[in-house]
This record gives sequence, structure tokens and C-alpha cells, in this order.
Amino acid sequence: MTLLGRLTPSLEWFVIFYLLAAFAGSIIAVLLSTMTTKYLPADVLGRAEGILDVMTGIPRIVGPLAIPLLADAYGPEAVLIAMAASVVVSILFLCSQRRTLASPG
Repeated sequence: MTLLGRLTPSLEWFVIFYLLAAFAGSIIAVLLSTMTTKYLPADVLGRAEGILDVMTGIPRIVGPLAIPLLADAYGPEAVLIAMAASVVVSILFLCSQRRTLASPG
């Protein structure tokens, strides 16, 4: 069972939360893409889009596989800690790539 399934009291709440999460995720994806194309110079645009695709694509693949296992083994708190750690790692990685994006070649 997923974390969302454990935290919702009924099927109706599960559907509501799932739809809200899907809606929020689609808004964030569009905002990231729009901000990338609007604010970055053309010579680093491909590299920046690739980095963002990796940062958002890997969690989409690994998350559905790892979250139920982590929640069953260690509880929902472990999932939230792992998600916070992944956000910190993503931010640190993005900050480390800032110099690379600023000076192509």
C-alpha cells in the first residue's frame, strides 16, 4: 500500500488527494519548463532541460517501486525523510551545476 493509501481514511479521500497531487505535479512540470526556456540563454538550454529531466524523471521511476517497500519496512516517517533528503540532494546538485550552465564548453 502506498503512503497516500495509508494516510487517507476512505477511497473518496484517496481519489481527491490523488487528483490534487496529479494536478499540482502537472502545474510544476509546466512551470519548470516555462521558466527554463524563458530565463536561460539558448546556448545552455539543452543542458538545463536535460538536468531537469533527470531530476524529475528518476523519482518518477524509482518512487513507485521504493516508497511502498520503505513504508512497509520503516513506516511513513521514513518515506517523508527520504523524500526530504532527495529534495536536498537535487538542490545541491542543481547548485553545483550552476557554474557549468553559466559557462558552456
